[in-house]
Amino acid sequence: MRTRLLTGLVTASLLAACSTSPQVQTPAPEASAPTVDVPTDATVPQPTAPAGDVNALLLAKTSKLSSALSAVAAAGSTVQGLGAATAATADGGDVRLGSRRLLNAAAGRVTVDALPTGTPEDLLASLQGLGLTAGSTYAGLVSGVLPVSALTAAAALPELRSMRLAVATTNQLHGQAFQVPSQGLTISQGDVAQRSDIARQKYRVSGAGVTVGALSDSYNCAKKPLTTAPDDIRNGDLPKGGVQVIEEIDAESCQAGASDEGRGMLQIIHDVAPAAKLSFATAFSGQAGFANNILRLADAGADVIVDDVSYFAEPYFQDGVVAQAVDRVARQGVSYFSSAGNQARQSYEGAYRPSGQTFNGCELNDFNAGSSVDTLQSITIAPGADVLIFLQWDQPFASVSRAGRGSASDVDLLLFDDKGKLLVTDERTGQFPVSADDNVDGDPVEAVQYINYTKAPIKVNLAMTLCSGPEPKVLKWIDYGSGANVEYDTKSPTSFGHHNAVGGAGVGAARFYRTPAFGQTPPLLEAFSSAGGIPILYDLNGRRLATPEQRQQPRFTAPDGANTTFFGQLTFGDGTPIDGDAFPNFFGTSAAAPHAAGVAALMLDGVTQYGGASRPADIYRALGATAVDMKTTGFDADSGAGLIQADKAIERIISTTP
Repeated sequence: MRTRLLTGLVTASLLAACSTSPQVQTPAPEASAPTVDVPTDATVPQPTAPAGDVNALLLAKTSKLSSALSAVAAAGSTVQGLGAATAATADGGDVRLGSRRLLNAAAGRVTVDALPTGTPEDLLASLQGLGLTAGSTYAGLVSGVLPVSALTAAAALPELRSMRLAVATTNQLHGQAFQVPSQGLTISQGDVAQRSDIARQKYRVSGAGVTVGALSDSYNCAKKPLTTAPDDIRNGDLPKGGVQVIEEIDAESCQAGASDEGRGMLQIIHDVAPAAKLSFATAFSGQAGFANNILRLADAGADVIVDDVSYFAEPYFQDGVVAQAVDRVARQGVSYFSSAGNQARQSYEGAYRPSGQTFNGCELNDFNAGSSVDTLQSITIAPGADVLIFLQWDQPFASVSRAGRGSASDVDLLLFDDKGKLLVTDERTGQFPVSADDNVDGDPVEAVQYINYTKAPIKVNLAMTLCSGPEPKVLKWIDYGSGANVEYDTKSPTSFGHHNAVGGAGVGAARFYRTPAFGQTPPLLEAFSSAGGIPILYDLNGRRLATPEQRQQPRFTAPDGANTTFFGQLTFGDGTPIDGDAFPNFFGTSAAAPHAAGVAALMLDGVTQYGGASRPADIYRALGATAVDMKTTGFDADSGAGLIQADKAIERIISTTP
C-alpha cells in the first residue's frame, strides 16, 4: 500500500545536525506528501541467504557489540555517510534533507551507550582505561566517547554486557513600550506568534530573576558561522553577562565541527525573556551524559530547562534514564520543555505473528493479518534519501535501572532488496542492513540504515525475526529517514522517551506565519511535528503495569521557522528569501521548545511580582488551558492543547493559588 511521507527534518548522526528548509513562501494547506513510484513484482519476494562475509559475521551473534559497531570493529574503518539530499512534498512545503548516519566517527571516535555485567562504575573505569572520554553512568547505563580502535578490546571486557551506538538527533529542520534589555540584531517572529511581546508589555515581565538552561549539541563550535557566541553577546542577541557553559561538546567533535544549535535555542529564549540568565550543557555524550547534564543544569540554578535532542534508543514503552532525569528535576521545581520530535507519524506497529518461515534460524514475522503470509514489508527510498529505522518491542529495558529486568526475547531487524536478497553491509558508505544483537536480558532495540546512492527510486524490504523468547505483543519501529510507500503502514505515534516524561512538557511546532498573529486561524501544525500517544507499559523495575499509562504529550505547540543571527536557512529551496530579511530561519520542534521555555521564564517572573503558583505542573496547566485550539477542541495527540499564548498563560498563572 502507499503512504504519506510526512516531511520535516531528521538528523540521524551522533554529532551533527541538519536542517529542513521550506520550499514555498506562501502558506499552503497541509496535504498528503508525494509517493515515489517503483516497479512492483507480481509475486512476493522470499528472504534468501545472507550476502557477504560481514553479514555472516553479524548474523552469527558472537560479539557484545551491536551489529553496526561490530562491522566497524571488524573492518577497522569508519562511515562516510550521506551528503545533502532533498525531496519536496506535494504542496511544495517542507523538504527532508541532510546527512543521516547511523554512525559518524568524529576524529576516529564514536559515542556509545553500554550495559554492564556488574556495576556501571566498574565498566566505566575499564572503558576509561581504553580511552573513553566524557564518560558517565546513570541507572544501569554507561555512556561516553570511545576510540574506534578500542572497540575490539572493549568487546572483550568481562564487565561489558553489550554496547551500541548512542545515536542522537536534534529536532531542528534545519504609551512607550516597556523597556527591556537590548534584543540584538534580530528578534524571533515567534515572539509575536505566541504573544510574548504583548505579555512583556502588559505585565512588565522580562524573565528577571529566572535562569533558563538549554541542552543541545554545542554552544560555540560551529565552523565559520555567520556570528559567533562573542558576537552574539556583543550584539545583544545573548545576555550581556554571557552564558554559563556547564559542559561543551567533547573536544574532538568540537574540532570536527558542530552546529551550535544550542546557541540558536538560547537566542530564541533571550528574545522572549531578555532579562533571564542563560546556561548550556551538551546532550551529545550518550544518554547517561545527557541525563547527568540535566541534573547539573538544575544544580547550577536553572529554574527552566529545555532540550531539542532525541536518542533513538530511548525506550518507547518505559521511562529511560533521560526521562528519569527530567522527572527528578521536575520534582525539584524545575519546569522542563522538550521538542516533541520531527517524525510526524512515520511509524509502524503491530503484533508479532508467526509465519512458519525461518531465516538464519529465526522465525520471520508475518506482516499480513489476513490468510496469506507476507514476511517482507516493502519501503521505497527516493534518490539521495535513506531509511534509518529503530525497532523496539513491548519488553523492558535492562538499562532503565541497575536491577531491572531486561528483554525476554531476541528479535532481529533486516533489510532485503526488491528480490528478497539480504542487502550487503558496507560500513564505509553507511549501509547497515543487518541488526542482529543478542537482546535477551538486555535492551529490546535494533536498528538498520540503508541509503539510496542511485539516481532512481529503489525498493527495500524490511523483515523482523524472532530468534528466542516469547512472542512480542507489539513490534514498533520509527523511521528517522524518509522511507515512502510503506507497506502495511499504521501511521503510529512517534514522540517517545523523555519527550513523553510525566514531569516534562513535549512541544509541537507551528510555523510562525501560520498563526493567528499573522492571519492564520486556526494555527496550522507543521506536517513533520511528532504525534504522541505511545503508552508506558513498564515501571522502572521492568514490571508490566496492570493498566498502560497514557500521557497527554505533546502538551502544546509553539512557533518555529523564525529568525536567529546564524542558525537555520536563509532561503526557500528555489532561492527565494523566507521572510524578506537577511537572517536565517530556524525550523523544527527544536525551535518551538525554546519559545515555550522563554514563556515559562516570563511566567515565573510574573509569579514573583504578582503571586501565583510556580510548580512545573501549574506552568504546564496554565499554558495548556489558554492555548489556541488547532486540530480539535481540547487536547489531541498531534498538537496537544494547541498554540500557546504567553499573555493569557501569565494571566492564568498569577491568579492560581499556590
